[in-house]
Amino acid sequence: MRKKQVLAVLLCVMMVLSLAACGKKEEKKPAGTPNQGQEENQGSGQEDSDQQETQDGTDVEDAAQGDTENDTDAGQESALGKPELPLCETKEELSFWIPWTFAYLDSIDEVKNIQELEKRTNVHINWVSPASQEANEKFGLMLASGDYPDILRGVNQYYPGGIEKGVEDGILVDMTDLINEYMPHYQAIRTSVPEVEKATKTDAGKTPVIWTIASDDEEVSMEMVWAGLFVRKDWLDELSMDLPETIQDWHDMLKAFKDNYNCEAPLVFAADGTFLQGEFVSAYGVLPEFYLDGNTVKYGPAEPGYRQYVETMRDWYAEGLIDPNFPTNDGTLVADNAYMATGKSGAGCSAWGYSNDLLKTDYGMTDVENFWLEGVPNPVLNEGDTPQTASTMCGYVKEALAITSNCKNPELAARWLDYFYTEEGMLLNAYGMEGETYEILPDGTPQYTELVTNNPDGYGMSDAFKIYTLDNSSFGLYSWARYFHTGREAYTRSMDCQYTWNEAKTDMVIPAAVSMTDEEINAYNTAYTAIQTLVNEKTVKYIMGTEDMSTYDAFVQSLYEYGIEDCIQYKQTAYDRYLAR
Repeated sequence: MRKKQVLAVLLCVMMVLSLAACGKKEEKKPAGTPNQGQEENQGSGQEDSDQQETQDGTDVEDAAQGDTENDTDAGQESALGKPELPLCETKEELSFWIPWTFAYLDSIDEVKNIQELEKRTNVHINWVSPASQEANEKFGLMLASGDYPDILRGVNQYYPGGIEKGVEDGILVDMTDLINEYMPHYQAIRTSVPEVEKATKTDAGKTPVIWTIASDDEEVSMEMVWAGLFVRKDWLDELSMDLPETIQDWHDMLKAFKDNYNCEAPLVFAADGTFLQGEFVSAYGVLPEFYLDGNTVKYGPAEPGYRQYVETMRDWYAEGLIDPNFPTNDGTLVADNAYMATGKSGAGCSAWGYSNDLLKTDYGMTDVENFWLEGVPNPVLNEGDTPQTASTMCGYVKEALAITSNCKNPELAARWLDYFYTEEGMLLNAYGMEGETYEILPDGTPQYTELVTNNPDGYGMSDAFKIYTLDNSSFGLYSWARYFHTGREAYTRSMDCQYTWNEAKTDMVIPAAVSMTDEEINAYNTAYTAIQTLVNEKTVKYIMGTEDMSTYDAFVQSLYEYGIEDCIQYKQTAYDRYLAR
């Protein structure tokens, strides 16, 4: 939100603050409130946007003056949304559960921007940080013990039965009132984009938790697709072939790779026979699981297009165009880079950070002079069709964070969390400390310094991110655009593939915010667990040729016998409620 400050968001913040100031009573004022005017501009480094104007030509700063100049409540901000810090006069403590793993540090307390965060807010966080791979188990044990911290990250992923069940259980606090009174930045940001507002509230219109919201540094923005299909562009150039567009193009390319380079796995394939984003199955008008046909929910494996897909992949497998060991090698999301680098494969799915020549220049995995991985769109059946995707990878919102009933100072917890939805908090979260880990360029954009991109202690850039910031464990206003600002041409160039993948249509994707009731979830899981197991098993067998296609109709019939119609209806009912939010 630097050069392109979103005026609507700023005005919303002012309105929320004004209403809050009018409606608050003195006895609600939290203990340890700082005096008005303390360190208003701390750490923001922002000067060029102080004169943003409203539509009638009045300075935003002037427009807000009458609403804020006499307000002395904690957490009040300037018109531009700069937080007044510290949050409390005397040191306060909160506890926070967050999965985190990093080999070079023993604790989140050692992360540099976390140390700076404590200095700014005067709040010390007691981190409870299980290893990421143990998070599910540790979360369950924590709930069973009754000893849970003040704040939990990832409750949408880890809480059994979902967020609303957590509120019903009395473990998660319904944050609706806390958000309205103590989180003006979060409230303004989440209501600034209709899709975000819909995604961050329940079917009943409540906001029991807060969500990490994606941004491009300047404004709320859906995260770009960070993984997709790659092909060996250097091989295509040598063969005088164009980048593939259609399913037929892909067949011809893979066959040319096999014939000319004798690669054992021309296409690195997904373990379950479909890719996470439906990279190939979407060409047939269906997705690997549930999808939207207009506003109607359908299930891909029960539709004719899925059979067409399976038959095509079966032919490719028989021709040796697919990794013969795909069920165990599993290239579902990130292909084995060694396959791509050593010539065992010419195509697969991977993340942008391995694109172009980075496997050579940054990872030292190949010495092929012209080695190049080019990001390509999902294939289509007919030339000129628009590619579809089965997943938006992130969308606008990511993890949910909740305050628990064990929290003794929920107001402070809410205000502390709200800091991460300010520009200053976002910059600290994503970039670290201005003048140390990043600087602001003349055009107003942040850029990492060589302390991160060429670390003098020998840490690679990915490790340096984790030393100076929480990196992928961050929350609040999440900057997915931070990787564009490394100042390294190789990284900027490698991210071009994201623009390619981002062109895919998402109209078949059921929004992640669609939610079922606890009763629906239980009934759905009872049926769908067996259905999913059957689909995965049969899809792999059909593709590998170990089951005859003559049994396919019986397979589809089994889906209905297992209750797929009920599962579709649960999804449909939940989606209809979502549309009505």
